[in-house]
Amino acid sequence: NPCCVWLAQAASRKAGPQNRVDDDFCLIERSRSTEDRRQLIVELTEEGARQAELEQAARIKFRSEAFSALTLEEREQLLIMLNKIRNTWEGFDD
Repeated sequence: NPCCVWLAQAASRKAGPQNRVDDDFCLIERSRSTEDRRQLIVELTEEGARQAELEQAARIKFRSEAFSALTLEEREQLLIMLNKIRNTWEGFDD
């Protein structure tokens, strides 16, 4: 889930302003591993999970509305073309 990844990345920053924002909204909890105190465990709170679900639902709704002008066949063709572009772009990293 991209939202969870973003929250985890924000939580991993030690003292940045984003941590304070996340803390203010109670979206994540941080704790140290009992087995290895160097490890930071980042978990969504109930509110964080609720916000992540709302964000995911909003993204799904947006995609549905954004592509509603296309027929199913056109959507399938677009997916094929976008996959070709993605595959080409992935080759640029080599």
